[in-house]
Amino acid sequence: MSEVAVIRLPAEAEQAVFWHIENMQTHEIIASGQGNGLHSLPEVAEQIGNRAVFILGAVSAMSFHALELPAKSRRQAAQVIPFALEDEVSQDVSELHFSWPAASSPQAELPVAVIAKAQIKIWLDALKRAKLSYQGIYPDALALPLQEGTWSVAQFNNDWVVRKSLYEGLCVEPEWFAVSQSDPEELPSSIRAFGEVHWPTPPAPITDAEVELALSAMLNTLYNNPAQNINLLQGEFRQKEKKQTSLGVFKFPAFAASVCLVTYLVMQGASIWSMHREANAYQEITLSHYQRINASASQLPNNVRRLVDNELTRLSGGAAGGFLDLMNALTPAFSSVELSLNVLQFDQANQELRLQANGQDFQAFERFQAAVRNQQLEIEQGQLVNRGGQISGSMTIRGGAF
Repeated sequence: MSEVAVIRLPAEAEQAVFWHIENMQTHEIIASGQGNGLHSLPEVAEQIGNRAVFILGAVSAMSFHALELPAKSRRQAAQVIPFALEDEVSQDVSELHFSWPAASSPQAELPVAVIAKAQIKIWLDALKRAKLSYQGIYPDALALPLQEGTWSVAQFNNDWVVRKSLYEGLCVEPEWFAVSQSDPEELPSSIRAFGEVHWPTPPAPITDAEVELALSAMLNTLYNNPAQNINLLQGEFRQKEKKQTSLGVFKFPAFAASVCLVTYLVMQGASIWSMHREANAYQEITLSHYQRINASASQLPNNVRRLVDNELTRLSGGAAGGFLDLMNALTPAFSSVELSLNVLQFDQANQELRLQANGQDFQAFERFQAAVRNQQLEIEQGQLVNRGGQISGSMTIRGGAF
């Protein structure tokens, strides 16, 4: 979240609402302004959009206390603190809300911010009507930059917001402060002013912090070191964790899963494309072979396998003693005797193979007949004729028990 917003809520509903948007990486000021009372928060929300938001509550609506609380008692701080401060507050403790830092030294005093529950509810209702999501509500004075021995001050119309120490702040009117502040030991050696501050009679010399807008300094302090502040939304006002806030934990696994899924789909797509390409190649080869038995075919019929099987059955005679079986049985005879075939014809009806062949001599035909009979086949020798030094003759072969 590079662009972050901060909103300062007033103690009185009619007082001005101040807001500021800044890029936390470049420190560029995106926008700043103020609205007329809490009822202007919806318009402020439109200016902020979906940026992360910190809420500052006017310190004039709260008080700060330091409580000596043993480490063992801090485990039950929510039950102990209201009664421990009962004598220091002017309202009934049941009407007050108590907050303290998320982490503090057990040896040091526990700083506690006290505010009326009614005030918290007014702020929360106004934020809800504006449909604003926010990181927490913090005392505005404790968001000012801190420097040892120096007070920090910012002015919001008639409110002078002062940070005196790590967990102590107040809101004063300059005229009242000049009269009420009587202990010189509590006065600072200097005061740093953030933004424009018009303090006629300050209790110490004022130096300009050279910050154009007080909210800019407060946002940077709160953004970079929220531990130096107190989130008022504790106990009964603790924010409920929204489901979407936990989604950040799953961003990387979800991204990794998406990458894996996309990779898998790409690989599957490539595999399917490759298989389609191979299938097309096989189809072309099959068509080429099919055209040898059906030259007029331009494409493969859907029942090509059955047609090829039928053609093979026709050629082989459809039985065990068919053409292919006879040719297979005659392989040894043709291998052992040199005969040159002139005519090869298969009579399917009679299941016999008729040959016309040429040989070097009469003995070649005799050896061929002997080799055929060795394969348990029947052979009938036709007339042999001597033509120009070559012997030509016909034979009829029938299947036997093989």
